[in-house]
Amino acid sequence: MAAEDKNSNFKVPDGYFDKLALNIQSTVFIENLKEKQLNAGFTLPQNYFENLKYKLATTGKINQQPLAKSKTKIFKLNLIKYAAAACILIVCGFAVFINLGKNTIQKQLANLPNEDIELYLQNNTNNTDLPLIIQNVNEIKVEVDKKISTQELNDYLNQTI
Repeated sequence: MAAEDKNSNFKVPDGYFDKLALNIQSTVFIENLKEKQLNAGFTLPQNYFENLKYKLATTGKINQQPLAKSKTKIFKLNLIKYAAAACILIVCGFAVFINLGKNTIQKQLANLPNEDIELYLQNNTNNTDLPLIIQNVNEIKVEVDKKISTQELNDYLNQTI
């Protein structure tokens, strides 16, 4: 009966001895890896926490109440802001006022030679612009050469109009 109990109670799984060497090697490798991790991590200097307490106590940052925040008056700050904005506005306004009188279109056209104006009008106007030009010109000075015949003058006017 003792022989029967031995064989019936304990049974070895299939392929147990085939995988036994691999299981032992992997278990040993894992144990070696755990030892390396424990030894190779971050370390603290000796008596770090004791020295930390001493440093904090000597610098006065332990058991002290925080300093009261100083209050600034908003009125003074706003007054400075408004004064600076007013100064900038005055300077910009003065610069614009001075430059307004310098570069007007009338002054620029007065400095342009008459030949340039005539060339521009010849190249950039058409028949519909002629009545508008005549209305806006105060005085027309045309010097007619007496050698031009009436027929030539009419032909010229017919071409331009």
